[in-house]
Amino acid sequence: QSVDTAVYLTQLVEHINAHHADAAYCLFIGDLTNEGELEAYKRIKKLIEPLRVPSLLMIGNHDNRENFQTVFIQAYKDENNFVQCILDLGSDYRLIVLDSLNAPPYISPDRHVGFLCPKRLAFLKGGLGTAGERTVMIAMHHHPFRIGLPGMDAIRLENENAFMKLIDRFPNVKMLLMGHNHRTISGIVSGLPFSCFKSLAAQTPLDFEALDPAAGIAEPPSYGVLLLSEGSILVHHEDFNAGVKPESDWEAILQEPK
Repeated sequence: QSVDTAVYLTQLVEHINAHHADAAYCLFIGDLTNEGELEAYKRIKKLIEPLRVPSLLMIGNHDNRENFQTVFIQAYKDENNFVQCILDLGSDYRLIVLDSLNAPPYISPDRHVGFLCPKRLAFLKGGLGTAGERTVMIAMHHHPFRIGLPGMDAIRLENENAFMKLIDRFPNVKMLLMGHNHRTISGIVSGLPFSCFKSLAAQTPLDFEALDPAAGIAEPPSYGVLLLSEGSILVHHEDFNAGVKPESDWEAILQEPK
């Protein structure tokens, strides 16, 4: 079954504008397209124009770095042209955004596996080393550890050990934000809390034996809302197209049967 992600993206923009227009940023956490075509990025750029919240666009294994940067000319990038940035949120928090796309070549089957080359790891190290007393959150598309879904674990971050060993040196890293898995997942791995967000496309089934990373299930699209305060990172998940009934209907639903 095909999914019109343009419709979902339009609904997402409308929902954020209606309910969270006061947000500091809207972070798109990768896989902006399916094949990384120029026209796809042009369409995305047009669809998110009405968004009232400043956007930060990340890339994932289904993206094309060159095509993305051709269309989103003003998008952030580091000195090595990777789609990475460091963003301080007031005096308490620092967000480090990483580019885990293992490409080019974009036609390689290995492109779906994530990778952080030495230059990208150096960027991360620099961001961690200059964070001072700020609490650090890291955002990247791929997951750097097994999450229990065999098909997705096969295409996780390839050099996960290098990443985990690096952040283990910095106890102020308190949250990892990631996508890739098309499921709402949270937990703690080696002392690192993480939150994984669903997709605007089909979601991944909760099947602990499935080997196919492309398996999909028709569940509502979703996005996350982060509430940051001193000493607190709260992550909410909003299924914005779930067909929820009006509140008045719930009163009837919850009545005791006669």
